[in-house]
Amino acid sequence: MPSNLQAKFAIVITPALLMLTSAIGIIAFSWPLILTSESLISPYFAPVLTALILSVSLLAVFTAISSGNLHSKAIALLGLLAALIAAARLLGAHAFGIEPMWAFIVIAGRALGPTIGFSAGSLGMVSSAVITGGIGPWLPFQMLAAGWVGLIAGLIPIPKNKIEVPLLAILGALLSLIVGLLLNLWFWPTATVGNVAIEFLPGAQITDNLNRLMLYSITTSATFDIPRAIVTFTLIMLIGGGMLRTLRRITRPTKFVLQENLN
Repeated sequence: MPSNLQAKFAIVITPALLMLTSAIGIIAFSWPLILTSESLISPYFAPVLTALILSVSLLAVFTAISSGNLHSKAIALLGLLAALIAAARLLGAHAFGIEPMWAFIVIAGRALGPTIGFSAGSLGMVSSAVITGGIGPWLPFQMLAAGWVGLIAGLIPIPKNKIEVPLLAILGALLSLIVGLLLNLWFWPTATVGNVAIEFLPGAQITDNLNRLMLYSITTSATFDIPRAIVTFTLIMLIGGGMLRTLRRITRPTKFVLQENLN
């Protein structure tokens, strides 16, 4: 049995790993707003960030398992959730914002906690990329966005009563809109050259570039972001209650989550 020291270590190290990765991710996403006009991101940055996210996702889970905070069956369920998320992403294929995967990430994070939520989202995203050959500089940003959705869904306190599913559906819709904005941010500086109204201005004030980013998002991706939010909301309303009960039923008899499932 894991010692109390191991359990306390996991309680500290797991959030620290997620916070470190999130901090690096925030810098990676916001580079157009914080770097100077002469600054460039190294071409090696994307693969390094991808490796970091994968390592943290797995290390956080294994640390919790070794300390007894998560049951060893977490690995099997995490793999199942990652496969489900990858399959849902393939089903949507980004067609007009029809991306059911986000609903599953939100539900997983809510039912199983932030660590599993982050890991399931990021691993599901990389799994689908491997299957489809969609590996590129965009992948770590997609992994972070998916991981954060699961992380936030596991951290936000929502009462377990009749309003749980509607509130979770609203949260899922909001997170789906934020995902669109985040994924626009990383490539927006190179996608708007020549369009004076919405193009990135190196060295400009942060507020000025944020306004341009918002205008870019509204004019170019609203037709994807809004349907994504609607699909996420609808799916959670339809299957959220049943999926939450199923995941909790699976975890309850084996004490799958001892420290993580606080919400």
